[in-house]
Amino acid sequence: MNRQSPIYNTQLGFSLVELLVALLIGSTVIAGVFSLYVSTKATQQFSADNSRIQESGRFAMAYLKRDIRMINYRGCASVASPNVAIQAKNMPNNFNAQAQDVVGFEITKDWANDTIYANATGIISKIKSGSDAFGISRMASTNHQLIANMTSDNANIQISTQSGAKFKKSQLVVISDCRSADIFRISNTPNIDGDKMTLTHAADINISNRLSKIYLADANIAHYQSFFYFIGDTSRLNSQGKKIYALYQASNNFDGLTPSFHVEELIEGVENMQLLYGERLANGNTRYLKASDVTDMNAVVVMQLGVLITSVDNVRKSLDSNTYSLPGIDIGVTGVITHAQDYRLRHTFSGTVQVRNRSIMP
Repeated sequence: MNRQSPIYNTQLGFSLVELLVALLIGSTVIAGVFSLYVSTKATQQFSADNSRIQESGRFAMAYLKRDIRMINYRGCASVASPNVAIQAKNMPNNFNAQAQDVVGFEITKDWANDTIYANATGIISKIKSGSDAFGISRMASTNHQLIANMTSDNANIQISTQSGAKFKKSQLVVISDCRSADIFRISNTPNIDGDKMTLTHAADINISNRLSKIYLADANIAHYQSFFYFIGDTSRLNSQGKKIYALYQASNNFDGLTPSFHVEELIEGVENMQLLYGERLANGNTRYLKASDVTDMNAVVVMQLGVLITSVDNVRKSLDSNTYSLPGIDIGVTGVITHAQDYRLRHTFSGTVQVRNRSIMP
């Protein structure tokens, strides 16, 4: 009878040295994976914020350029500064339509004194000192033509409803043939008869029931618009407690002697805006000046515009000590106008914009 020899288990486990080596290798691998994750996440955040800045910068420039190009718009290509008659009551005191075509501001403590923005708390409470701002007043780009010549300067205004005209009582409108323009308030609830809409301009909400002239069928009529663009504090803070700024638009309804402004945030992250105004001189040359140095805003035919866009949160690996060039000024961590020395990402966007309706004037 054969006896089978017992089989002994020779597995004795890891030694302490082997265990430590395994832990070291495992920790190294985990640390590497974690480091890769953190680095990848930081890269993704940087790329996302950089893309957001690029998108915001392009949109801000396109939006502002579009409105700057429309300065002095009267419904057609202007060949000279038209005579503008203010017929409407309840306009801001000392309001001058041609002077309000474009108005530039360098924002300091007392910037709003003696302007239509003096009591606009929705703007003054937000606006950022050290930035520039500008206002534009003009005829809306969507306009309509008279159906026929007016029979007299106090005749009703008739336009076609087929052009999609939408007007309401007390609304401020402009009628223009590019040689002359009248700004008045609609005194009736617009009467629609078939494809014809009738607008009246009675003396109850206008200075008189007469316009400055008889307008012919080539005249255009549209809403009167006024917009003010500025950099303002959103009252929001990022994760590091830093203020977040934005580009704002304030629209003026001109409903009374004290202007009523509707303030709307357009683009988050716009930290600063600077402008230079190209004033055409009598000799035909153009000089670029800050708003306070322009002698005649009606002679501005081109504008240089620049914005500084900032990421909301920290994405840089080092403190931002860079200097950024905008029209008329450099913005760094020292000087008259500065940016915060932090880890946020910044880019500038600049361009020159032709004021189309003035560029063709003699």
